[in-house]
Amino acid sequence: QVTFYSFNQQEYLNLIQSWLTRFGWSADDIAQQERLALQWATQKGNRSGRVAMQFAKHVAGQRLLQQAQG
Repeated sequence: QVTFYSFNQQEYLNLIQSWLTRFGWSADDIAQQERLALQWATQKGNRSGRVAMQFAKHVAGQRLLQQAQG
């Protein structure tokens, strides 16, 4: 079984901020995702770097789909 280091809440949110900043998101847009990011971590069972990356890719992908659909 592969395990991933679990971050505290602030470290986890900082990772998501880093990923979404890399994807071109503004600080305000990122801040609006915090509650959803914490819910995502709870559903996945931890706050690892992997979970943070998966969340960031998920919400970024959703945004791109919405933009493409008009």
